[in-house]
Amino acid sequence: MILRGIDFGPVWGASGVQGFFGEGYPIHRALRLMFPGLFTFKGMTFVAKTITLLKNEGNMPLKADGITPVELAPRCIYADFRNCLMLNAVSLSNFGARFSFDQGLWQERTEPFFLSFMVLGSDRSDGMRQRRDFVRLFNQYKSGFRAPVALQENWSCPNVGHDLRHFLDQFEEGAEIMSELGIPYVPKFNALIDPRWVRDMASRARCDAICVSNTIPFGEIPDRIAWKRFFPNGSPLLKRGFKQPGGLSGGPLFDILRSWVHEYANSYPDAPLNAGGGLTRPGDIDQLMLNYPSVKSVSLGSVATLRPWRMRSMIGAAHRMRLIRNF
Repeated sequence: MILRGIDFGPVWGASGVQGFFGEGYPIHRALRLMFPGLFTFKGMTFVAKTITLLKNEGNMPLKADGITPVELAPRCIYADFRNCLMLNAVSLSNFGARFSFDQGLWQERTEPFFLSFMVLGSDRSDGMRQRRDFVRLFNQYKSGFRAPVALQENWSCPNVGHDLRHFLDQFEEGAEIMSELGIPYVPKFNALIDPRWVRDMASRARCDAICVSNTIPFGEIPDRIAWKRFFPNGSPLLKRGFKQPGGLSGGPLFDILRSWVHEYANSYPDAPLNAGGGLTRPGDIDQLMLNYPSVKSVSLGSVATLRPWRMRSMIGAAHRMRLIRNF
């Protein structure tokens, strides 16, 4: 995907799949040994783990370095390899934006990449204040970046069927604030929001592309997700003592993503699309990029854990599809 003349590539990592700075996770060392040459992130654009303005404890305790999980296998993440799905209730564990910028690691990167940011809380005025403070902070460090950088903002959204007019107005104001950074701005939504609303927001607000989808909150759209079959006894994260049942990622999201992309693409959108959520095989990428010209890139996340041996072939599929579409 080309944004403001910068090539961010045809395949992005889902936010955090490589950690805050590209350091990865302890399990990645084991996967490289288990699947040599197959488990790789080469050719995939780095997207940092989502940060908040101030430090947020969340549910995944971090060591003093601010990046390494205390638990080797974090309890706030549940993986079902047989059904190719994950639940997570990480809840934005991070040491805050200033800590992250102060590490200087983003500034050392030499290829285009994304930072990811999310506002905490639901109060509109406080959310806009967080954005303004983040923009001021980011601008203090921006001149030190060696590579082009873009921003993903993680937007939560109301349940399906709610009146989203207030959300559209809020989005416009937030995007206007973020535009002061002068870098590509890509808001990220989950598939619960009506793609026609996203089209309207993309046409009215200052955004360069749209990213979909985020996780689906536990229990939502039960007509599309077989919650009872996957979790007959309820969310395992609740049984582990967490207050949140978690968000679903993995294979069950692909049909939902494909339907969302179909509706978005047929509504004549102004903004190009980065599509992810449930991509678990190269053929999934082929379907999206061949059938929907609006999909300029895809993103890979849970597949890196659930089907790690497919990473090289899936990254290759995205690059191959871009070559095919350019001819």
